[in-house]
Amino acid sequence: MRKTTHGAIALAFIVCLTSPQSSVSAAAAAPPIYVNGEPTNSPAIVRGGQAFVPVRGVFQKLDAVVTYTPPGSVVASKGNADLVRLTVGSRAATVNGAPRTLATAPFLSAGRAFVPLRLISEAAGASVAYSAAPHVVRIVSPHAAAVAAAPATSATPVAHHDGIPWWVWLLVALAVLALLFALLRRRKPEPTISTRSSVSDPTIRRRS
Repeated sequence: MRKTTHGAIALAFIVCLTSPQSSVSAAAAAPPIYVNGEPTNSPAIVRGGQAFVPVRGVFQKLDAVVTYTPPGSVVASKGNADLVRLTVGSRAATVNGAPRTLATAPFLSAGRAFVPLRLISEAAGASVAYSAAPHVVRIVSPHAAAVAAAPATSATPVAHHDGIPWWVWLLVALAVLALLFALLRRRKPEPTISTRSSVSDPTIRRRS
């Protein structure tokens, strides 16, 4: 009897772990991240209703270079400009060359530095969104947003004359040929008629 009771309890525990509610809770704690429609290698982390994203995984998708110097200095740069300079565990940061105080300090998780999602928008000018249903983080760079908003170009339609019957073209061709023939006939020189008679009249004789 005890074995049966223990087995039932174990089965109920497994069902609870694999239930959809458990899956939803896991997705809520670590929602996937999509940058310009492409997924990143690591998910986001949600703490207190706020989404945090990995610095390297996101900024590299935005064509930025991320440098991490232990014990916790992180720099994300693009070209010759620094987008973000921050230190893990400190709210003090530099965003686009201006000093800023973050609402929440960056932290490390599984060897990755995480920052508030809003910082990505302020540093890279990207549009960010975290939706609770479904649990997902979406980031779109300004360039990708401009390309998506641009109207699609279409080729200029070419006019076709397929609607004109073939016999109309035949009549036009015949009319052109008749006109050319008439012009050629007008230009043809007519033969000259000589009015001088070469026949002598036998009745006319020269008087002596």
